[in-house]
Amino acid sequence: MRAAVSVAVLLLAGLAAAAAQAQSKGERLDSLEARMDGVERQLANQGLLEMTRQIEALSAQVRQLRGDIEELQHGIEQARAQQRDQYVDLDTRLRAAEAALAAAQSAVPGGGAEAEYQAAFSLLKDGKYPEASTALQDFLGKYPQHELAPNAMYWLGEAHYVQRDYAGALAAFEGLL
Repeated sequence: MRAAVSVAVLLLAGLAAAAAQAQSKGERLDSLEARMDGVERQLANQGLLEMTRQIEALSAQVRQLRGDIEELQHGIEQARAQQRDQYVDLDTRLRAAEAALAAAQSAVPGGGAEAEYQAAFSLLKDGKYPEASTALQDFLGKYPQHELAPNAMYWLGEAHYVQRDYAGALAAFEGLL
């Protein structure tokens, strides 16, 4: 009987140990699952953190690019304003020069070499290049030694050049030299 009691105690002790082992295996599995869940959450959080960092970096780049665009737009506006101012200044100067030329033309007595030169030059300014070429050649034929002859020769070369008569333009420019 003693032996049976001893065997029974041993058997109970073995069952208790087996139950404790089974319980500890279940707990271990639960513990491991909990740890795995924690690791997965951390990995997901790290992925989210990395994505957040990338989004912040991209946002910073977008802000920088917007700033660059604003600077470029400001530079373009300044260049346009400067170009507009230069155009107005050039136009003002040209009008003043035309007024001075008109005043000088009115001071020249009518007729004579100066009047023929001015008439030819007016044809040239009006874009009537064939007529201007003829008038300038007539002027040069009549007054080859006049003080306006070099000017007439130059404008004759320009008139030929505009008409794509390059040989005539070359001859006029060489005659000027």
